Amino acid sequence: MGFNAWLLDCAPTPGCAVCATEWRNLKAAEAEGDIGQAAKHAAQIRNHTGGHR
Repeated sequence: MGFNAWLLDCAPTPGCAVCATEWRNLKAAEAEGDIGQAAKHAAQIRNHTGGHR
């Protein structure tokens, strides 16, 4: 919610194993309350999905 929602805003590319792994890691970190680590995974997803065409 709020700032955290903005930090974690991303969408994994369907069928991509790298995106799926980062998404699982993001959700695990978020569940543990480690928003900093979750944000790093979200950034990885955003950066990686830019390579999908």
